[in-house]
Amino acid sequence: MIKAIGTLTAASLAALLLASCGGSSGPTPVQVGEQWYRATAAGDGRTLCKLSTAERRSRFIEIASRLPGGKTGASTCPAAVELALKHYGGSERLDKFAHVHIRLLSKSSATAEIQAEKAAPLKLVRSGSDWLVSGAGKAG
Repeated sequence: MIKAIGTLTAASLAALLLASCGGSSGPTPVQVGEQWYRATAAGDGRTLCKLSTAERRSRFIEIASRLPGGKTGASTCPAAVELALKHYGGSERLDKFAHVHIRLLSKSSATAEIQAEKAAPLKLVRSGSDWLVSGAGKAG
């Protein structure tokens, strides 16, 4: 009985230590990429902004402000993203992103780069236990 309690206590302690050392972490860069592209396909500006760095959110607003209706209709990140998605793609072009295959191009402790089929790579940065999209462009 005492041995069973000691084993149980050791197992509980090990589980507690693993949990406090990052045993349960946020999504992987590839999972963030999957969320990103599903949100793109759905025209979901709120999710795309949630998955973006502050700099990327500001850039969305800056880009959308130059589009027709952007001066008044793109004052928040979600509104800016939704306006830009409608302007540049619309649901006909964006639906293809709903189920793309994502591959990991590179990953360090602070940055990662992923790529979907026939799309520019996405650059991600670590923020706590999460990964956020910081930009897109050439691989490397």
